[in-house]
Amino acid sequence: MNTHVRRIIYIVLTSLSLFFIIASLLQYSHNQKQKETRDNTRLTDLATIQKALEAYYQDEGEYPLSVGFGKYSICSPQGCPTKTYLEKAPQDPAGYTYQYTTATSRQTYSLYTCLESMPKNGTYTLSCNCEGNNACMYKISSRSK
Repeated sequence: MNTHVRRIIYIVLTSLSLFFIIASLLQYSHNQKQKETRDNTRLTDLATIQKALEAYYQDEGEYPLSVGFGKYSICSPQGCPTKTYLEKAPQDPAGYTYQYTTATSRQTYSLYTCLESMPKNGTYTLSCNCEGNNACMYKISSRSK
């Protein structure tokens, strides 16, 4: 094989290698951005739910027994025609599960979720169906009373 053909093969293989390396880096960057976007959505969702729960507490003096994520409204005990605090509780953007718990006294609550790329603040025993780990990894709680 002559030198010219070898040089062309070398250039083509080097170019392809560089192309695949750059493509891999771009794909990784894109995936990370998607995870960050979903995490930002989750934090916004929890803040929205938290605002509705605090408004409910202001009117009712206790937090609701449950929150139906992705399905139901947060309404007054007399029903949604009376007062709606949140039209429809948000659902996780990747299909994981948000969790809501309230104390027996209904004076405190906690909201839990998964985070894919942002710092977690613990691992909790509730299941959020997180990828690779069912445990919830992020929690916010009711404001101090």
